[in-house]
Amino acid sequence: MRRHWECWVFSALTGIVLAATTGVLLLYVGTTLPMFMDVGYPDSATLLKVRELVHTGVLYGPFDKPPYLVTIYGPLTYILLAIFYSVAEACGWDPQIAVRIGVLLSFVGCLTAVFAIARRAFGSATIGSLSVLFATSVVPFALWATQIRGDFAGTFFSLSGTAFFLESLDRRNHRIAYGGAILCFAAALLTKQTFVAAPTAITVWLAFRKQWSAALLFAGGVVLLAVLGYFVVWLREPAMLEHYAAVQNPVLDFRGARAITIEAMRQLLVPFSVAGLVASLSETNPRTRPLIAVGAASWMIAGLTAAQVGANINYFAEPLLLSSVAAGKGLHAVHTRFSRRRWLLTAFAMVLAVGWFIPTLRNEQRVFRKALEQRQIARYRRGPWDRFASAVSGQRVLSTIPAISVLGVSPEMPDPFLNSVLEMRGKWSSRPIVESLNRGRYDVVVIWRDQLFARGGYRGVPLWNARIRSSVASRYRRACFFYDWEIWVPR
Repeated sequence: MRRHWECWVFSALTGIVLAATTGVLLLYVGTTLPMFMDVGYPDSATLLKVRELVHTGVLYGPFDKPPYLVTIYGPLTYILLAIFYSVAEACGWDPQIAVRIGVLLSFVGCLTAVFAIARRAFGSATIGSLSVLFATSVVPFALWATQIRGDFAGTFFSLSGTAFFLESLDRRNHRIAYGGAILCFAAALLTKQTFVAAPTAITVWLAFRKQWSAALLFAGGVVLLAVLGYFVVWLREPAMLEHYAAVQNPVLDFRGARAITIEAMRQLLVPFSVAGLVASLSETNPRTRPLIAVGAASWMIAGLTAAQVGANINYFAEPLLLSSVAAGKGLHAVHTRFSRRRWLLTAFAMVLAVGWFIPTLRNEQRVFRKALEQRQIARYRRGPWDRFASAVSGQRVLSTIPAISVLGVSPEMPDPFLNSVLEMRGKWSSRPIVESLNRGRYDVVVIWRDQLFARGGYRGVPLWNARIRSSVASRYRRACFFYDWEIWVPR
């Protein structure tokens, strides 16, 4: 009777995870690939950088001239995306869809790395499969897995480096796996500069074990390869340092960082990962200690970097995927070890259902509505959009919508949020934009409806400053509406 009850509770917990995962998978299938516009802000701006790299070979152009766009990711991000862009152009496909597929493949690679980490850490394919299940249940990933960014590519390299390092603890494959870990972590830093948690945690762990030579070799190898990669790019494009200097000293928003962190901790895998952490600490498995160190450092770095105003839930991709490994272990431990205490297991199931599963379903419902809206846009607005794009192309365009900004004859400011942040830190000036507006040089200005006089913005940063909004209001008039947008033309 007791065994039957334990199996029922375990089946109920697994069913909760499966229900959440199924909902997220439906979102993956139904959201992003059919979209002819941006999946998320500012996809078109990043795609413009990729297009410039493919056609001109320049990645770090002067950002005081059109398109006034700073290169924020590492060079490897744009190189990888450029591969898919070039293949699409050669085959006559839509480059935007091809690049999204490339980003989605990097997310699939992250799931593969999650399985590899769990398999090497716990020696169980079952725990590896459960970990992948948890990794897929993260609701925000349904809308981020095809946004044109470098987060999942960098996460894939970082997770792969962690898997290689765990493999290097086996003396049979020590040298090859050790070198693979160093190479992957260096590639992660070349993809996005914030992926410092895993190599730092591993270095500290090696030093804590008084393996000084191994710690020095590991840290030196990662830093040397990363610096060498950036040095090669700098020799080819000296303006690289100006771009990275521009994004230093970012604008901070701690209240927004707290909200993003809470959203990450509300994912269904978090309580299971805590159970997995408790179970791992009570074991003598030598591979779980460095994995716990990497996970803790990843959460800490994500929480710190989320304070800058451009951050979103994508900054927690690495810690959430690492936590999915612990969550797989946790669900397995709940069945094999914790089920002996019926009251504890019942309490865990009730807290899980009320505190995490119901909010997850609500979050899935909200995301599904947004996904359904995108599908309707893709279905009913494609024809009007094509006619609008044909009419706007070849003109001077200013817009708060990146997908419209890149249609202009010379795209200008396709990522206005980034430009606003840079101007707040004195790294860029909107004076050329204001002068062009005052002289009526833009043929058309397109903004979100009722956005011109709105003071809000993402995390307190408006897309356009007061001078730009004032120039539009004084020199242009609102001619018409096009769906959710206002079309302004010179007076």
